[in-house]
Amino acid sequence: MEMKVKSGLIRKIRSEKLWSQEQLADACGLSLRTIQRLESSGNASAETVRALAAVLEMKPDELMGDEGEFEGYRHTQRGDHVLIILFVVFTFSLAISSLPGELDLFAAGFITLVIGVSAILFCSLTIEIDDDFICWHFGPGFWKKRIALADISACNSVENSFWWGFGIRNYGAGWLYNVSGIHAVELNLASGAVLRLGTDEPNYLKAAIENAKAAC
Repeated sequence: MEMKVKSGLIRKIRSEKLWSQEQLADACGLSLRTIQRLESSGNASAETVRALAAVLEMKPDELMGDEGEFEGYRHTQRGDHVLIILFVVFTFSLAISSLPGELDLFAAGFITLVIGVSAILFCSLTIEIDDDFICWHFGPGFWKKRIALADISACNSVENSFWWGFGIRNYGAGWLYNVSGIHAVELNLASGAVLRLGTDEPNYLKAAIENAKAAC
């Protein structure tokens, strides 16, 4: 018999323990495929729930959730690729500035300032989902954007071309918001607009959007 569990809670506890999905599967005596399905869809058998509860030192009822229940979603991806690119640019400008007559101190300082500000702004990408909206912002959140879940007609896990770059980009069909990697979730809006949100957990984000829309 299939049951619905709080996949977000299980992922949170696993992350706090610094366990991978493989480690959790081994501890519970379950297959990796079972853990992946459980964390993406929330579907689990009674035996799976009991095994998880024993390993996580919880009561089985504490892991259970209603079919239409949405717990919210929040995930921050570190902008590794952006930071690497900025570091390379900074190193190159520093090397050029050491050459006589090539780059004066003021120019070197200006470049350092621009790189520093860019690093702060694009050091991460945070995506949040509540009962009505999906919101996202770069870095500390000086600038935030959101759209209503009701405006999303479809969402799919996709892969970006590496050549599209990082930050905020128009990739032809729509806008891309990304700080690292090639994975993303593409959102098709009722207005006909398309956008992509870069993420290192596209399946979880897609499932969270679908669950939130179902609970609306």
